[in-house]
Amino acid sequence: MIFPKDQIDQNKKSVINSVSRKEETINFKEIYRTYFNSLVNFTQRFIGEYDASVDIVQETFISLWNRGEELSEVESVKSFLYTTARNKSLNHLRHLKIRDKYYQEELLEKENNVFYEHSLIEEETYRLIIKVIQENLNEQCQKVLKLSLKGAKNHEVADLLHISVNTVKYHKKNAYKVLKLKLQDIYLWGAFIYLFTRS
Repeated sequence: MIFPKDQIDQNKKSVINSVSRKEETINFKEIYRTYFNSLVNFTQRFIGEYDASVDIVQETFISLWNRGEELSEVESVKSFLYTTARNKSLNHLRHLKIRDKYYQEELLEKENNVFYEHSLIEEETYRLIIKVIQENLNEQCQKVLKLSLKGAKNHEVADLLHISVNTVKYHKKNAYKVLKLKLQDIYLWGAFIYLFTRS
């Protein structure tokens, strides 16, 4: 049987859309698995309530999912998630309508203190990266990379671990290959490079 060209083109589009949506779902699940606990910790630092923090994080992921086809186009998923969670946390505190003057001042300080927010995000980002390192690198490679992230130079790492500088370089090279793949999948490769080059 010969199908009209228009029907064939439409079928192709349907298959492509189906595959795209499936990939998007897998990607979303990976993002959810990676960031959920971190976002709950981050949110709880703002509002001090675990159950409410979980609800806010769930709403944050719903906001991300509702972007639909834009999910893969979000310039920085991590930034989107933390910014959304932060805004929802502050809205939650406002809706409590607490009249206590001290609490109002504390809320205002949290809202305006950009350094506080960035330090929380950086702390959680570092924790996530360490988690990926622990799950994907062998023990010696982990030691090399963790010391490097703390600012140790190659020769210092070599002295501390009683290995050669070339061995340190070898472990770092292999670590980069593995982590680039793993961290890109969850939008953390750029954060890793920033933390590593800054140390």
